Amino acid sequence: MKLRLFTGALLVRHTLFLFTLLLLLPPSEASAQSADSLLARAERYADLGQVDSARYHYQLALAAASPDQQLRAYAGLIEMNANLARHQAADSLIRLADPLLAASNVTVGTARSYRRIRAAARSLDGQYRPALDDLLLLAASTEGEEDPKERLLTFKELALTYNRMFIPDSAVYYIEQAHNLARSGYDTTGLAYAYFQNDLTVVYIRAEQPQAAEAAARRGLRLLSGNDRDTTEYAANGYDNLANALDNQERYVEALDYRRRALALYERLGLAENHAVSLYNLGIARYAVGDFGAAAQYVDRALTIREGLVGPGHPSLINSYHAQSVLQSLAGEHAAAVAAFHRLLTLTEKQVGRGGNQRARFLDGLGIAHKQLGNLDSAAYYQRAAIAILQQNSAENELVLARTRYNYSSTLDQLGENTAALEQIELALESFTGAELTNSLEYSLYQAAHADRLARLGRFPEAAAARAAALYIVRPEGEYRLGVEPIGTLELLCEAAYSAYETDPTAQHLAEFRNLEADFTAVVEQTRRQFHDPQAKGVLSRKVEVSRRRHLDFYARAFARTEDSTLLDRIFVLSEYGKSAGLRDRLRTQVPRFTGVPDSIPERSAAFQESIEHLYYAVADGGPDADSLREELFHVRREYDQFLARVATDYPAYYQLTTGSEVLTAKDYLARTQVPGERGEAGQNSNAGDSAKSTVVYLRGQDRYYALIVNDRLSLIDCGGVGEVDKAVGNYRQALSSTLTEDHLAAGHDLYRLVWEPLLRLIGEDVLVVPAGQLSLVPFAALSSKPKAADYLLKDHSVSFAYSLWLYETQRAGVGNEAGELVTIAPGFTGSGGISSTAQPSSQPWSLDLAEAIGNKYAGRTLTGDAATEPAVRQTFPTANLLLFATHGRMDAGAPLRSGIELSHGAETDNLLTLAEIFNEELVADLSILGLCESGLGETAPGDGMLSLAYAFAYAGCASTYNTLWMVDGQANANLVTTALEELADGEARSRALRRAQLRYLEDTADPTLRHPYYWAGLVHQGKDGPVALRRHASRWVWWLAGALLLAIASAIIAIGRSPNP
Repeated sequence: MKLRLFTGALLVRHTLFLFTLLLLLPPSEASAQSADSLLARAERYADLGQVDSARYHYQLALAAASPDQQLRAYAGLIEMNANLARHQAADSLIRLADPLLAASNVTVGTARSYRRIRAAARSLDGQYRPALDDLLLLAASTEGEEDPKERLLTFKELALTYNRMFIPDSAVYYIEQAHNLARSGYDTTGLAYAYFQNDLTVVYIRAEQPQAAEAAARRGLRLLSGNDRDTTEYAANGYDNLANALDNQERYVEALDYRRRALALYERLGLAENHAVSLYNLGIARYAVGDFGAAAQYVDRALTIREGLVGPGHPSLINSYHAQSVLQSLAGEHAAAVAAFHRLLTLTEKQVGRGGNQRARFLDGLGIAHKQLGNLDSAAYYQRAAIAILQQNSAENELVLARTRYNYSSTLDQLGENTAALEQIELALESFTGAELTNSLEYSLYQAAHADRLARLGRFPEAAAARAAALYIVRPEGEYRLGVEPIGTLELLCEAAYSAYETDPTAQHLAEFRNLEADFTAVVEQTRRQFHDPQAKGVLSRKVEVSRRRHLDFYARAFARTEDSTLLDRIFVLSEYGKSAGLRDRLRTQVPRFTGVPDSIPERSAAFQESIEHLYYAVADGGPDADSLREELFHVRREYDQFLARVATDYPAYYQLTTGSEVLTAKDYLARTQVPGERGEAGQNSNAGDSAKSTVVYLRGQDRYYALIVNDRLSLIDCGGVGEVDKAVGNYRQALSSTLTEDHLAAGHDLYRLVWEPLLRLIGEDVLVVPAGQLSLVPFAALSSKPKAADYLLKDHSVSFAYSLWLYETQRAGVGNEAGELVTIAPGFTGSGGISSTAQPSSQPWSLDLAEAIGNKYAGRTLTGDAATEPAVRQTFPTANLLLFATHGRMDAGAPLRSGIELSHGAETDNLLTLAEIFNEELVADLSILGLCESGLGETAPGDGMLSLAYAFAYAGCASTYNTLWMVDGQANANLVTTALEELADGEARSRALRRAQLRYLEDTADPTLRHPYYWAGLVHQGKDGPVALRRHASRWVWWLAGALLLAIASAIIAIGRSPNP
């Protein structure tokens, strides 16, 4: 009854609308224009993508008396609404139009066309069954007819519907049938044939035929070029589809260019649905290059648009929700992933009830996300539910069931239910044995897990047999296989060896762990070095970082038990390795150019890697050509090694940053530094620079934080649990942001007790800190040794920072070049300044005052206002000894390489000197003062390496930086910089100059609010220490005295000259 009333209301509303429209139309339009001409115009506008004009003419045509013409108008409106994802509107129009099918004067052709469009709209709305029923009937009714158009369009819609249902074989069959008809029925140089290429591309992509998809996409784009056709929705679709085809061929960089073109067109045209699709595809593209955080952000934006169009929880969003949940999990956003998986389960329950393989897969994913959050009981509950569903039809789901059992076994293992965990992994192994897949890499992973479960139960002979079975697969003929899967197996074998040591702490079990861990690290480095696939490297970076943290915990516990100093040497190496490896991958794939390195070098390196990767997998697959391919692989690897050797010689910094696998050892570092041993009293170090510093390397394990102190020997201090330390950091950062309270004292003291107080007997006054994890965000100088008094660490210690000891050791020491100059850059932004109106930075008049004061006091030059352009700033880099940036920074946490320094607009440049561009500069500065906000922050890459502006300056050749940890107060920061420059001009070292400036600020500031650390502790010293050449201008009295002296000398000379007897 309600449905009939609703339909009746719509009919009344539609009749009133038409009546009003007729009243408003001029008589000439209502009477003179025929419905056929209106429909022809509407269809032409629709073909050109001019939606509003098409809708207007279709609505005019609805006023026609003929049911046949009305049905054609309805069909056009339904098609437009469906394509724009306005599914409710399309459904309403279908209910209005369906009664017209019974009219006697509706032609067969119009009825068929309407049914096809109705089916397409239902297919786009996820109503696949009724859509297929209509289309299959239409296909049967058009068989044998002379005009192929309706049959062609029906086949095309059948193909697209099967494609949406993930039935690629049927989709390809129907799209190729349609294509054959198109070539005979269409003008193959016209728009209709061009539009058809997009549909062809979509089907070929789903069917994993990327070359055919690329050919179709390029064919369509060629036909659309010119006459403004390449700025239409169809062109945007073509760009997007071409990008998908290129992605499937792992041509990711080329694909990103086409994605950006598509996104720009969709935004320009205001096509929300297509805009969402393009954002979604960009997210998948970022996933393909291993940038999971950015991928998750793009997919989130896409879903927000799609939910606005079809409503939250619409069935057509299931695949997008699934992608979102997986990306959130990969990006470490586990709480968000849990929420996304719950939403998926609610949707699938509405669609298919509480059964089905898809629901089981989502339950397992939800369990994994809960496990990442530490909710082990919840994880086990959902994984048991997934297993129960899959067991109902175990014959068809045997391998899926095995994988779910493997995940469940891991959860049970973490819960300490060792026997149950062993039972599940053995059931999983039985499934692989039954499927005769005992030589697969996945089987080796399960055998490694089997070894771990057995070792935890003390069944060492059986564990050894399982370990041997896993190694037989990943190390055939004595050489490890490369790739993500063998690395996963090796990681589990490391865990199995350490489980054996924990159960039975013998030297033999510890040696087995150490050997396997060394093999694991070596295989990871070979894979990084020889393989190109950025997606695999992105996954690898995250997997390896988790493994590295576990290994740190293993070694720390083993050291506590044995006090074997060689274990600390290995901890040192793991720390250095972790702080560099993840950054290598990000920089190699995302920085377009490097300082002094020809573009041909990274291009040729990528070509070698792609060739090696292709050949490696071809050899691993076996086949009749395996021997010849193995020989080819050997030669390509040898050529690549020779190429890298030349790169290491010609471009050593680039090689080490992007490709080199060498890491600094404790022995090498100790040999390069002359650090005194234990010092119990602060203040005993001289101002000799770096050699007198104590070194503290913080480490973040899986469970705990540690401090590795490097003096004349290594010492390891346990700083507390990860949760405890991270919470203390979070509380402290929160307290620092509240300048009207003294909460920072207690919060800073809590953190001081955890990470600094236990170190006091081992460190001196000058300390070099290499932070890890959340400690990268901490201004150590402002930690308080007392909970209720401002007894700051600053009073007893001068603290410098380094991202890693390798980077610290490879940075120039800074030679104090007297010929260098101080360059001050201050755009000011007080007027138009040439700044783009779309991104006008806020005014900084204080920065102009600072620049003027510095220019009057020190030898050098200033670039202020309109003169502070990017080209002008770059011209100073080869000569400037000290750079001072008093300006804004633009930070992009999702894409740190797009972060940069705000400058004035030049004639042909933007106003942003980006982090990626800085990597391509050559600096000689001993010190760069990056006074812009958050210049020391960026993305923490896997392994705790920080990708920030300060890091880019270090790579480009700058010996050290002053950078900021938050959005600092401009005036207070200017005072600190002014005082630090005075100290530097007096010959003070860089770290101590900043420390003295901060101490003087506290002494000279009477207002207790302004003495809060927010105002003075955000500026920190990073990199090499020692003095900087900085020359003051001579004061005015000196010039007066010199002038008077010269005048006196000149007068004397004249007097002598006039003497009669000179």
